[in-house]
Amino acid sequence: MKLFDLQSLGVAVLAPVPAGLPLPSLPIVSSETITSRSFASRGGYDVDVDMELVAYGATNVAASVGGGFVVT
Repeated sequence: MKLFDLQSLGVAVLAPVPAGLPLPSLPIVSSETITSRSFASRGGYDVDVDMELVAYGATNVAASVGGGFVVT
């Protein structure tokens, strides 16, 4: 059903607009994009994985004490 006949008024109509909301989905991201090693290789430094795990643990403790949550 056309509410307005815009094309007859000289308005360019490119394509119909889909009705409804899009379905939720997760983006496809490779693991290399989000790992610390990929950031390190771009920045030219090494990653100590043991220190990284200690840092995650410390941020979890600090977040629980401060009433926050960790986003990794």
